[in-house]
Order: sequence, then C-alpha cells, then structure tokens
Amino acid sequence: MNASHHQAYYEKCRKESGDNVFFLGGFPPDSEHLRSAYIACDTFALPTWFETPGIATLEAGLSGAKIVITREGATKEYFKDLAEYVNPNSVTDIRAKITKTLNQPKNEALGKLIKERYLWQNTAEQTIAAYEAVGYRF
Repeated sequence: MNASHHQAYYEKCRKESGDNVFFLGGFPPDSEHLRSAYIACDTFALPTWFETPGIATLEAGLSGAKIVITREGATKEYFKDLAEYVNPNSVTDIRAKITKTLNQPKNEALGKLIKERYLWQNTAEQTIAAYEAVGYRF
C-alpha cells in the first residue's frame, strides 16, 4: 500500500466514526501522554487482517484495557481466553465484540498474564532457558 491509500483509509475511518472516536495522533514511546492514554483506555481494538500481536496491544492489556483483536495470526496464543477475537472482514462482528467488551467490567487477569509472560525481563529469561535446553551455554 502506498501513503495515499493510508491517508484515504484514515479519512474514511474519521468520517465513519463521527463524534464517537477521538483521533489523538501519534505519541513518542516514552511519552506521558501515551502512558495516560493506555491507562484511560477501556477497550483497545485492533481488528487487523493479521497480527503477531504487537507491542501496542500488550501495553494496552498491561495497563488494564480490555482487548478486541483479530482472530488471524498468533493472537490466541498470546491472549488465551482473555480477549475478544474478531473476523477482520466482518464489520458486524467487530461492532458486536467491541460493544460486548465495552459493557463488561475490566479484568486484571490479562495484565497479570502479560506481566508474567511478556515483559522484556521474562522473555529474555525464557529465551536463555530455551537455548540452555538445547545445550547452549552462555
């Protein structure tokens, strides 16, 4: 995709969302504005066509947001039953899952899972353990 396609898609999203969505723009990774946006977030939606998932979703979940994410890719391996999974080709499914999530209370289990498994310190330890399991010594 080229930049003009992204701009056209962005403008379409703005038009379709009306006054229901605030487009805040980008923040630097170490920004207090970004941190406060995650903390204030009730539901983080990323209904993409494929996801690994990204750091943004992990940061949102760690901050307490409920997650609505694509069913495509490795998302279920990461978030287990602690997220709502959507068909990225179905506006009806995306709308229904976001609405469902907005009407549910927050659950601390997702943040706990992310803290235990996916913080940099934990992933580094898991990587070292995997290397040691196959005989590599540091």
